[in-house]
Amino acid sequence: AGEVVARLREAHLKKLITEEDLTRHVRLGDEVCRLLAGLARYLYKSNFKDRGHYKASLNDDEPSRSIKGRRT
Repeated sequence: AGEVVARLREAHLKKLITEEDLTRHVRLGDEVCRLLAGLARYLYKSNFKDRGHYKASLNDDEPSRSIKGRRT
């Protein structure tokens, strides 16, 4: 997030985005960071073990796919 904010500030200095756009996007980035930090805290506290191995099928007729697209 810090790198994105730095790029936004550079864009603003080069007059590629307005002050309002900079402020809005920095605020949105801060909110995303807070949400992700909250999710990370929740997963850590819940002792979530199945990282990256979740399989779900939207249609029961089709085989489920792993994250990398291989059939399981």
